[in-house]
Amino acid sequence: MKTETESEVFLRTLGPLESYAWLIDPVNPKHFTVTAEIAGNTTLDAWTVALHAVQLRHPLINVRANDA
Repeated sequence: MKTETESEVFLRTLGPLESYAWLIDPVNPKHFTVTAEIAGNTTLDAWTVALHAVQLRHPLINVRANDA
């Protein structure tokens, strides 16, 4: 079984602006959300498939920054 640490991949070093944003985040966080209104019936399975498709198309959507 893989632990979370074993599954992490180092992609690149943050650029200067990204580093600045990372450093000021504890003082002045920049978080956002996306809201959508859905009409009609849907299922959890349909949402799971859709989310997986988005993650495949946009792999950086799962990226997080470590301060290590």
